[in-house]
Amino acid sequence: MEIRNTQKTVLLVDDEIDICDFLSEYLEERNIKVYSATNIEDAFKIAKTNKIDLVFLDNNLLHIVKGVEYIPHFKLSNPNCKVYMLTANHQPELREHARLQGADGFILKPFDFESFQEVINELINGG
Repeated sequence: MEIRNTQKTVLLVDDEIDICDFLSEYLEERNIKVYSATNIEDAFKIAKTNKIDLVFLDNNLLHIVKGVEYIPHFKLSNPNCKVYMLTANHQPELREHARLQGADGFILKPFDFESFQEVINELINGG
């Protein structure tokens, strides 16, 4: 009989270490395996070598890299993962561009913890 690991996995990609630490603690309390990266290169290494169910991707990494441009790379490494953008940019143009790139949703900064909890509950409940 094959035993399958059903633990969910989340990749946090944000250059704000405090956000990664806070979210990691919340997720680990819910028995979710957490990977964190503060830059896109480390995030890709993690995504290529691990099964990822959900990515939270900051759109403004180190004020240089636009996370929205990298959504397809995460979907390529983990075709069934969902990608949610973390962004302070409330412009409809960004939302549309991210949607076209494959984003599954947005969590707005300053941090909308209620929206984050909804996404995690959906993940835990198999959504």
